[in-house]
Amino acid sequence: MPITMHTRSGFFLKATMTWGAYLGFAMVAFHFLTYLFKTSPDSTIHLLSYVITIGFIVYGQKYWRAQLGGFISYGEALKVGIVISLFAGIIYGFYQYILTGLIDPELIERQLRNTEEVYLQLGYSEEEVETMMALSARMNTPIGISFSVAFGYTIGGLIFSLITSIFTRRIDDSFDAQTKTISDDYA
Repeated sequence: MPITMHTRSGFFLKATMTWGAYLGFAMVAFHFLTYLFKTSPDSTIHLLSYVITIGFIVYGQKYWRAQLGGFISYGEALKVGIVISLFAGIIYGFYQYILTGLIDPELIERQLRNTEEVYLQLGYSEEEVETMMALSARMNTPIGISFSVAFGYTIGGLIFSLITSIFTRRIDDSFDAQTKTISDDYA
């Protein structure tokens, strides 16, 4: 049964929070498994995280479309995808805080050492590397990483939603919908 305008905003938040939680916990589980198996960040297995993200965004958009009576505009589908990504990013960011702050505090140091080695292999001078690493060390704290992850995940969700909304939108072209729009304009 389609939802009414009166209950729409509260139900929108509940639906997007639910799908965001599903996505966030799926990403936490996926990342924790890759962490346990010590997969390289360069491994192609990490591409699966994009598939997971896109899948949950699409299913969340389709769910919301069904709640709206089978029709959803591009903008509404985009909004659903962004908000799902925001809530998922908050959960994923919190997980990163726990991982880097409590479970494996040395993870940040290992990542900084790896980054330093890459910079040196790319031909940067020792002075340039030291300057970049000093800046990185100040920004790479558990709280900084968690905010960065939450923000980055939301931006990634925006990019994915810009594309998925093209395919999940469905406009009501029926005569009743067209006359309702016209009558609403003159009311």
